[in-house]
Amino acid sequence: MAQEKRETYWLEDTIWHTPLNVIYHYSVHLDILPVEQKKTKSFRKADEMLKAAIALLGIHIDDSKQYWLQPVPDSEKTPDVRTGTPAPLVEGQPPLFETQDVEVVDFIPEPGEDIATFLGRTKLSPGKAYDAKTTILCHIQTEIYTPSLQGITGTLRENSAVCSVLVLGRTHPTRKDYALFQVHPQFKIIAEYNVKEALEKNPQTGTLHMRRGSKPNNKSRPEEKHCPFESLGFECPLIK
Repeated sequence: MAQEKRETYWLEDTIWHTPLNVIYHYSVHLDILPVEQKKTKSFRKADEMLKAAIALLGIHIDDSKQYWLQPVPDSEKTPDVRTGTPAPLVEGQPPLFETQDVEVVDFIPEPGEDIATFLGRTKLSPGKAYDAKTTILCHIQTEIYTPSLQGITGTLRENSAVCSVLVLGRTHPTRKDYALFQVHPQFKIIAEYNVKEALEKNPQTGTLHMRRGSKPNNKSRPEEKHCPFESLGFECPLIK
């Protein structure tokens, strides 16, 4: 998400959402759904969007860029979430929107398995072959003990994967405190933050509508007319 990015002038899905919109509508409309509905594939993809949105807050704290995201339809057969940020305008060149694919995975280890081994068995296995324009976001629950993250980086150096790997962990059992680290290809502490406080410092809402062309004609709409999860079949009835 903050690593090497692909630059594009247009994408099939023209609607992009802020992390705040994703987090707000998930907490208000999706988190209250019945347990059975939370077992669906659509809900899992919405949950992956939530985790990507929380990670983007940490990346924004680190680099001050504004990020947007959208779910990726299964028909594309690519990672779960796509994130994007406008590239700086260069005189004489068309505007670019840098995007990054994000594959989200929950750390659910087999007995005795650490994070590096888990990733090597799953998302970094030889059969996966994610490219350098994809980020693996590994989410860790609070109750899971995590050994040295720098040690994970050392172990993953033996892996030939070219994609970047981030680890997002909740650091408090009740407060929404998180820590975000990069563990591959190098180690970096990106940010430690509280979601509510981070959103208050970056309160951007609305949607971004991308349009083809060589002029900077993309339009940001502060009024919210689209639910971040509408393409997954969910409604956000409180949108005004």
